[in-house]
This record gives sequence, structure tokens and C-alpha cells, in this order.
Amino acid sequence: MPAISICPKPGCRAENTGRFCNRCGSDLTQINCPGCGKAYPEDLLAGPEPICEECGSGMARPLLLVTPEGRPAAEVGAFLCEGRFRVQRALERDQYLIIDCKPNLKRLVTAGTEGSLASAYKKLAHLPGMPTILDVVADPAGGDYVLLGGLLSRDGNLFPPLSERWSATSAQRRLGWLSAWTRLATALAVAGWSRTALELDNLRVSPDGNLCIRALLADERPRSERPPLDLLEDSNDRHERRPNEVRDGPAPAERLASLWLELTGSAGDGVPHLARRLKAGEIGLVDADRELLALRALPRVDVRYYGATHTGRKRENNEDSFLGWQATFKEMRPEGDSVGVRGLFAVCDGMGGHERGEVASRTCVQMLQAMVIPALIAEDPGNGDLAGQLRKIVREDVNAAILTRNGGDVDGPFRRMGTTVVMVAIVDDRAVWVHVGDSRLYLVTRDRIEQLTEDHNVGTRDVKLGVATMLEAFRSPVGKHLTQALGPRSSEFVQPDTGDLDLHDAAVLLLCSDGLADMVPEGDMHKQVLANWDDPERLVAELIDVANEGGGLDNITALAVRVEPTSLVFPGRLASAQPASA
Repeated sequence: MPAISICPKPGCRAENTGRFCNRCGSDLTQINCPGCGKAYPEDLLAGPEPICEECGSGMARPLLLVTPEGRPAAEVGAFLCEGRFRVQRALERDQYLIIDCKPNLKRLVTAGTEGSLASAYKKLAHLPGMPTILDVVADPAGGDYVLLGGLLSRDGNLFPPLSERWSATSAQRRLGWLSAWTRLATALAVAGWSRTALELDNLRVSPDGNLCIRALLADERPRSERPPLDLLEDSNDRHERRPNEVRDGPAPAERLASLWLELTGSAGDGVPHLARRLKAGEIGLVDADRELLALRALPRVDVRYYGATHTGRKRENNEDSFLGWQATFKEMRPEGDSVGVRGLFAVCDGMGGHERGEVASRTCVQMLQAMVIPALIAEDPGNGDLAGQLRKIVREDVNAAILTRNGGDVDGPFRRMGTTVVMVAIVDDRAVWVHVGDSRLYLVTRDRIEQLTEDHNVGTRDVKLGVATMLEAFRSPVGKHLTQALGPRSSEFVQPDTGDLDLHDAAVLLLCSDGLADMVPEGDMHKQVLANWDDPERLVAELIDVANEGGGLDNITALAVRVEPTSLVFPGRLASAQPASA
């Protein structure tokens, strides 16, 4: 059968067996630059660096190729399948990043030789998390080459392992991964490919946050002893009908439970307790999945908050602003209901005088409302990197909004206004904070008070550099001068600090401007929190009163957020921080 080519010209896409398209006449041995459209012979793709000479765009989109089982490793630059594919680099095991040197050839996606790896990919393709089959090419030496899609990032790397993404996402997302993992392990155990879901590095996370597998891994037993693949070919819920068959094989369940404990730790209730029962054989995979769905339907944390601001005793204007927002929602899906908690809290201390600082701090709050709240409501906030997304919003978008006001009023009343910001975003039982300036975030428990943020001012900088003691630094007339703020300068001069918290213990997150922090010692703050633990409104009022009694030298703003876990699903650390970086 002659090779069939697809005309790449937009609007044509005719099938042809010759060099030229029988509909539009296009040369089918040519390719077009994805950037500028310039035509090149497809032989360009056989070279080591296929780059467009006009616009510099890459001419090839890397693909993922799985070689036949037992084949020797291919070398970088080697050609496979009679010159169709060029190996760009080896990835993992039998997988290679390749360039399709004949991209206009029609992909047939045949079933592959019966009993081959290609046949398994084809028959198990309906399972959630399986790679997409782009083509199956017979190898003259025996076996099939399988061209896979849906596993590579834009830079040509495999999706990150589940273990790398585990700690950087919410409890709801992790529960969803465990549920999908359990269903996949159940289905693959019935089909005789259980090892696929039982090697931790084989579990990957796509850019949209879904669990997927890197490759099919055959079980360590003769192929003749495996169940027929067509057990699962027509049903996504085969394990629902045959739970006993899966339950009678304890090895997959025991291994899966061990992997869960590797991720979560072995102590505690919630998922670790469920994993211990699964490992001991007290429940099977189907029962474990049902319990995971029940855990998803429980709220993670109860949030209560209150904020207030006061001009103080010495200032005429109040240039502080603050923001408090919290929402609890229920989401219903075929795979089970889930309850989510979201919160956004911020304190901003404006600078500039003559109401300029008030404009800057208010602009910051308005930008956070407009940009952060929609991001938090998304299914997977930050796509696994919420801290990075929020840092980018503060550094680029919020700073630009205030900088624009400065640029538009160079000689007017708003020249060089700016603001600090300390912000906390809550997603279920996890919190992320971002900080610029000298407004502060304290973590207060019944046992201790801890300042999580580090002031961005001259005094703190000099102490860190060892050029001054703490006493010398803050006796200096410039000790309180900010080294970072939003608005006065462009984004390359703004490097926010970030950190995150696992909300697994009852605590109060106290956000405040320096008008409070400078007037109230930490010990007195802690006493006030303990005395008003269940009443954030009274706590804020008492703290502002104490600050005014201490002199009230600046505007005073306090925002108290009390968090109380309602269902502990995962054990974890309490807090971590990341310093400013470019």
C-alpha cells in the first residue's frame, strides 16, 4: 500500500499518494514555518537544528516515541522507521524525544500486532490518564513503534512526576489524584498491567493538573497468564462489576497503600489511616475509592476574620487599606461531591502624603480583588504554583497599575506614590502569602507567635549585611526607609517574598501595618490573641487600642484570620518561606 500524505495547506487537507496535492497542487515534500509561513523542503527536519532562517522559529514539534520491547537503546541523531523519525534525545526507559521528518504522512493509528505493546496502548486508551496514541508504525525488525501525545510540555520534557507536585497543591486536588490513581490501579490490575500504576515515578501530572501515566509497564509474569485486554475495552467501570476479583489480589492494594504512605507520611488520621487499612487488607481498592470520595465532600478548614484601620494619634490622613474575602462552595460532579474553601486577605500601607499613599494602597486592594479572586476560584488555583502566580500578579500587574498613576502625574499630586502589601490566599487547608515592604504577617498559635515576613527596609538590610547591630540600624534616621515598595519603580526592582502554610493546626494569621507592629511588642500581641481567640473582631479592636495607647505614631491596620481545621486529611509541615528572587 503506497504511503498517504495529507496536504498541509489550510483549507485543503486532501489525501494524496504522489508528491503534489491532486487538489491544490502544493508540494507535499515541503513544510511551512509555524512562525512566518516560509516554505522549506522537509529534509530540513533531518538536520540537528531545524530553525527558520527568516524568523528564527523552531521548525519541528518534538514528539514522544516508544520503541518496541527489547530493542537496543537508540542513539541521539539516529533515524528510526526507515528514516521517518530522528532521535533528538533519550528520555526514560524505552521513550525518546523525536522529530517526525515526514510530518505530512497520514497517521493511521492501527491496532498494532496482537499481543504487542502497541495493541495494549490501543485497547487501554479509554482509561483516564492514558497517553493519546498518534500513530503505530510497524518495525521491519519486529514489533511496533508507538507515537504518543499528551505527555510532553512545550519545552519537550515529560510532565513532572506526581511526587514533585504533591506538596505544592491543595488537599482537594491531592484527594482527586488519589481517587483517579485508585481507579486506574484497579482497572490495570484486572487487565494484567498493574505495575503501570504501582511505580511512583510512572505517575505524572499534566499542566492542567490531571493525573496521567508515563508509560505502560508490563507485569512480571508471562503474557499468556495475563487476563485478556478486552476485559476493559468497552467499560470505564469494569472494576465496579468485579470488585471481588480485584480484592482477591492483595499485592496491588498493598503496594498502592505503601506509595500513599510514602507521599503522606505514616502517622495521623485521614488518608494515612485509610492507607494503613488498605495495606493491612481490611478494605479493598473499590472501598478505598469510596472513602476517598467521602473525604472530598468534607470541608477542610473553618475561616473567621475581621479587619479594621485607624488613623492613629499623629497623622491627619489614613493611607492604609485592607481587604478581607472568604467563600465556601460545594461542587457536584459524577465522580463525587467536593467542598472548597477560598480566602483572600491583604493589608497595604500607602506612602507619599497628601492622600497619595491612600490612592496607592487603594489601587493595590482593587487590583488584588480583580485579579486574585478569579484565580482562587479556578479548579486548580495557580495550576500547582499558586505562590508563583500570585507573586507575578503583585510584581507585574499591581506594581504596573500604581506605576502608571505615577507616570501620568509626574508633576502632579500623585508623583512617586507607593504602597506595601502583605497578602494571604487560602485554598482549602493551604495558605500562600506574598509580601513587599514592612507590613507584616504573624502566625499565632496557642503556644507561640512567629513573624513570617521579613521587613524590606534599610535597617533590616544593614543587620543582614552585618554592617550594623539591630539597635544601631533602627536608631539611624534612615533605618525605616523602605528598600522595596509597589509603585515607585518598575517591576525589575520589585522582588516579593513568598511562603506557604499547611493549615493543620488551629491558628490566627495576623496581618498588620507597621503602625501596629512598631507600637505593640510581640509578647503583648500574643496575649491579646489568646485572650480573644474566638472573637477576631474584639481582638482587632484591642490591638488597635494598645497601639494607640503606645503612641499611635502612624496609621494602624490589623486583620485577624482565625483558621480551625474541621477534617484533617493530610499531615504536613506548618510553614515555609521563599525569599525574594528574580
